[in-house]
Amino acid sequence: MRPHDDIAAVDGRLLDELTTIVSAAAAAILAARAGSLEVRAKADLSPVTAADHAAEALILEGLARLLPGVCVVSEEAAGCAPPDRIPDSFVLVDPLDGTRELLAGRDEFTINVAGHSFGLFGMNGFFLTFASFTPAVAAMFLFQMVFMDTTATIPTGALAERWRFTSFVIYSFVIATLIYPVYGNWVWGGGWLAQLGKNFGLGHGHVDFAGSSVVHMIGGVSALVGARVLGPRIGKFDLAGRARPIPGHNMPMVALGTFILAFGWFGFNAGSTLAGTDTRIAVIAVNTMLASASGAFAAYLWTKTRFGAPDVSMLCNGMLGGMVAITAPCAFVSSPTAIFIGAVAGVLVIVSALFIENTLKIDDPVGASSVHGTCGAWGILSLGLFADGRYGEGWNGVPGTVRGLMYGDAGQLAAAIEQRKLLDGFLPHQVQPLLA
Repeated sequence: MRPHDDIAAVDGRLLDELTTIVSAAAAAILAARAGSLEVRAKADLSPVTAADHAAEALILEGLARLLPGVCVVSEEAAGCAPPDRIPDSFVLVDPLDGTRELLAGRDEFTINVAGHSFGLFGMNGFFLTFASFTPAVAAMFLFQMVFMDTTATIPTGALAERWRFTSFVIYSFVIATLIYPVYGNWVWGGGWLAQLGKNFGLGHGHVDFAGSSVVHMIGGVSALVGARVLGPRIGKFDLAGRARPIPGHNMPMVALGTFILAFGWFGFNAGSTLAGTDTRIAVIAVNTMLASASGAFAAYLWTKTRFGAPDVSMLCNGMLGGMVAITAPCAFVSSPTAIFIGAVAGVLVIVSALFIENTLKIDDPVGASSVHGTCGAWGILSLGLFADGRYGEGWNGVPGTVRGLMYGDAGQLAAAIEQRKLLDGFLPHQVQPLLA
């Protein structure tokens, strides 16, 4: 037996066990969705309504998203070396009503600038108090919790091997209670970024269907800042400042984690319709699949051409980068455009990783800054460029469908650029003190 045969055998058994777990979890989720309404019908309970479908979809999407979330840390580790009273009634509101608000009549802290109202954060419903803890609120809370969890876990790969658990706890607490909720409110809660269209005529304001900016750019920029503050791993750079490769120790685990994440992405993107009754869900799912495939293939071609041989880790990052990039525009672009967006992301993730490592001299072991930060920014810009006007009627309270620069609305691209400048300028000042 060769020295590493026993390790390979263990890895193989572990992969088989994890695959079984994933399959069982997927089957359980599908069975829950199929069975819950059937049980309700047999019990002769109240009729199933669109709101029932919406709440159920949110809960199941949350459960589906938790599954790949559990695998994020293992995938990254394998890539490293050894207020006022709230109304009694709450309704799930169609996301195209312009606010994506869950609570009717909620209070918002606003400031007035040049005669325009800028919403900054909500003023009630904290800590899921008794008055606000309704089934609709619980469904949305679970839905947003798994998105926040994704944001919080992104920097773990970039900071791997060199930060204390206490620092991670503090960082996660700030992300979960301050940065993600506030920025999410600006984009998805009818805050000031969402109102750039109504207030200043910039398209439909900042549009991010499923989180290229709210989830991935926040995590990616945090990862980059954190890695810069902590410094490189011992031995990463030689005395001349040249980067030394530190290969990942378990590529099968990296690949498995990537495919589990890809599975969860269909819940991530398609579930962001907030209701299974929105037929656009099929287009979103297909665009997500196409962008992931083109991202992986473009990364393969780039590494093969540039370095003479493909690289498994870069191929995996290309797939993830394609999915990150399509997350914002997945509902607003055609299938050929989705392929293009994913392919560009597959190349960008490699170019960005090499730039961060060789030029900026920042050690990001798994390329989290490039996958989530760079590709998240590209996803937002691609929506401003390629949204084709087939979806999004009334989004953020602006009449008409969402169109990008290539389809006649330069303002949509301007809104995307403004939010990117804001996030790149604001977030580092919030994250750096936590890790200094």
